[in-house]
Amino acid sequence: MSTMVPDTPLPTLDRLNATVPDDLDLKQIARAWFDSFSQAATAGDAAAVAQLFVQDSFWRDMLAFTWDFRTFSGLPKISQFLADRLAVARPTDFVLRDDAFLGLQRPAPDLAWIHMMFDFNTEVGIASGIARLIPSANGEWRAHTVYTNLEDLKGFPEKIGRLRNPAPNHGKWVEDRKREVAFEGNTPTVLVVGGGQSGLDIAARLKALDVQCLVVEKNARIGDNWRNRYDALCLHDPVWYDHMPYLPFPSTWPVYTPAVKLANWLESYAEALELNVWTSSVVVGATQVGDAWQVTIKRGDGSERSFTVKHVIFATGLGANDGAVPVYPGMGVDVTMVQRSSSYIMSTEKGWKVLMEGVYSEGGPPTDVADRLSASFPHHMSVGLSQRTAKVIAELDKDILDGLRARGFLLNDGIQGTGFGLLAWSRAGGYYLDTGASQLIIDGKIKLKAGVQISRFTETGIKFEDGSELEADVVIFATGLGNSGKQIANIVGDEVAKHLKPVWGLDAEGEINGVWRDLGVKGLWSMMGV
Repeated sequence: MSTMVPDTPLPTLDRLNATVPDDLDLKQIARAWFDSFSQAATAGDAAAVAQLFVQDSFWRDMLAFTWDFRTFSGLPKISQFLADRLAVARPTDFVLRDDAFLGLQRPAPDLAWIHMMFDFNTEVGIASGIARLIPSANGEWRAHTVYTNLEDLKGFPEKIGRLRNPAPNHGKWVEDRKREVAFEGNTPTVLVVGGGQSGLDIAARLKALDVQCLVVEKNARIGDNWRNRYDALCLHDPVWYDHMPYLPFPSTWPVYTPAVKLANWLESYAEALELNVWTSSVVVGATQVGDAWQVTIKRGDGSERSFTVKHVIFATGLGANDGAVPVYPGMGVDVTMVQRSSSYIMSTEKGWKVLMEGVYSEGGPPTDVADRLSASFPHHMSVGLSQRTAKVIAELDKDILDGLRARGFLLNDGIQGTGFGLLAWSRAGGYYLDTGASQLIIDGKIKLKAGVQISRFTETGIKFEDGSELEADVVIFATGLGNSGKQIANIVGDEVAKHLKPVWGLDAEGEINGVWRDLGVKGLWSMMGV
């Protein structure tokens, strides 16, 4: 694979020359470390905080200290980060969470760490953290990984729970909503391009923060980006991984969501949360005016409306997917898959159990806690863990993988043997989460042509570089997603687009480029996920 990540060896007990005693008093160790950490951090003593970390440690921060998504690898970088940011963020009021969030974890016989969660404040916000301590040869426990996350801004609480609107509305709600959605007499502060799950997600958060927001969706209905695809489409990640803010899926929801069911849910979600959405509408242009953006929207009836907004958020997905697909009787009777290069294959049945059991699973922690637990493992730090789990999954999937190889299917084990995760974050592709197609290939029901590149089309099909030909009535390109940056450029223009940071893929610190963070141009944002 072309993408490389740093070699970050795991803190195995052999490598540390350490043991975990049977009579370990983990509460006393955790409390002692946390007290020293909180006192030094509150005092702004960067050197004292740094002394609590091992040499090859990690600190991942999401907005709490840096207003960005950053991962600092190694004690020198952590020390510089602390020297730069402690005095600015001014962390205080550290509180260690109760015993439910404290424990000794043994992810493998040769790995051990004390895990803890905590809360604290900064100068401007309310934050949380996760720390993992590892043992040393002399019995001392120091931090190997710390994760800090901004939860809320002080003075800007979400209007939820006890802060929700308490006033009754007798007979005025329908007209009030019409005026709100139409933006009669007022202007949105934020305009969101795209009404899929990411667009609705950010719109819901902004609504709860009393920020005026308009979502512009090109399709006729919310959910059409899922509804108008092929009939058999179904999510391949489980329901516990996919909850949206304020309105989780009901406990009766299927583990794997059919696309049309998800489409209907997104439509009802927008209605229930009173999100301001214009369907059958497209943003035809956005021009920078000082620190704002003048945005022109073309409605379904041909009319146009312009707003000057502070922020434009692109929630258009990882690539364009335009055009309706016609349906004819007798489609798909004889199918041959042309595989240009190797793929990583993981069955959802076996793979998700290994990767998500106890986190995103039935009986696991609430999704917001699971999200933080997952995020607390920096991508580069997790390479060794991912290599191990990929081997476990491959052994569980042995029958499928062997069957595919016997058919000539080209397989790989992911970027540097890490399986699914780094492929998703780096490429948003290169893998298949198997729910049945692999067996069709093994059984010969889907034919295979692998390892040879296409040379050209012929009158009857395709000719390959090795001179062979394949007759085909229809050729479908399933070669990945488009360029998200190009979609933005189509609206803001090439001159502005030249200053945009890359969208997707991992940067040198192992953080995702340009998504849910600074995009490089004031007031422009890209928000999406897989």
